[in-house]
Amino acid sequence: MPSFTWVPMFEELALRLLDYEDRSRELVDFLEARRGRLTIMPLMDRLPTGPSVLRAIDPFTFFAVFNRGILESMKRQVLVEMKEFFRLRAPVPSDFDGIPIVDNTASWFFPFQAKRRDDDIPTLWRLARSAAPGSVDALDGDAFDRALQISGVKIGKLTMGLFWQHPRAFLPLDSLTSEFLSSRGLLSKKITSFKGYREVLIRVRDSIGEDYLAISLSAFTGKPLVAPRYFAGGHQWGAQSMLSDFVANDTWSLGYEADDPDPRAQVAFERFARLRIGDWFAIKGYGGRNSLRLHYVGRVTGIDAAKRSLRLDRQPLVLFAGQAPNKPGVGSWFDSLLEVTDPMVVKTLF
Repeated sequence: MPSFTWVPMFEELALRLLDYEDRSRELVDFLEARRGRLTIMPLMDRLPTGPSVLRAIDPFTFFAVFNRGILESMKRQVLVEMKEFFRLRAPVPSDFDGIPIVDNTASWFFPFQAKRRDDDIPTLWRLARSAAPGSVDALDGDAFDRALQISGVKIGKLTMGLFWQHPRAFLPLDSLTSEFLSSRGLLSKKITSFKGYREVLIRVRDSIGEDYLAISLSAFTGKPLVAPRYFAGGHQWGAQSMLSDFVANDTWSLGYEADDPDPRAQVAFERFARLRIGDWFAIKGYGGRNSLRLHYVGRVTGIDAAKRSLRLDRQPLVLFAGQAPNKPGVGSWFDSLLEVTDPMVVKTLF
């Protein structure tokens, strides 16, 4: 089962790189200093005076260093160095599931100096900065359209770069994903603008959802898209409420010890084992037949099986408060963890 362990480090690195916009030569120097022992792509520009190491780089090209056709072991070696240099907190990935890659011979997001316009690299930085909130609504559409005019950059490559940095917000339109979408009637023409890209995201959302990680992986493997499931968990650990901690830290955990003999704990453990990355999760309170309140609704972005805990990405939904739905496909709202399968209840709560 894919774990998408690459997501936290990629997202953290994307934000850290923004500190280097005005000193991107330091990023080039970082790569050049490691060329002898790591698999680093060529960074030699072509100037009228002859070959010379790049004087500037953009964040998408920097990400392409480890998102191209090289062995996974080599990718990890590069990321180990980056984790140390940038002092990243996220762990080095153990998988690279669902990541589209660029061609080794065309991994830059800008051309050599002879074809490069003065604002090519600054445009890519502007686009990356606008992507930082992780929302297509915040994306600079003008920068997106301008980036598509850069020599060697098309919609597939540009959206791959956005997906690398913020995979929960941007769907890549690489060749495999485009074919996947076309086969479902979601992509019928060549996309040449931000407006067209946004329209695709809307069609995808309304048809198969917004789990771009699962979509990209399905496009790559050819395996059917796995639909997300829906769970709800309580926040009481005995007499102690963990609600404020869960909400503040975008997390949730079971309060049972691993060796708890209580049958209710065993049921909760079995249900926890069914959770997957991408599933929906609600933190509930005041469970019962007549009263239910949701305090938080998010998507599962990380699972720690040993600690029986989840990492969540909060979703901007109106939180349900009212009479608890009581029908088959729900279970008891008094349970520590339950799965919601009834379509109408899913629609009401999520």
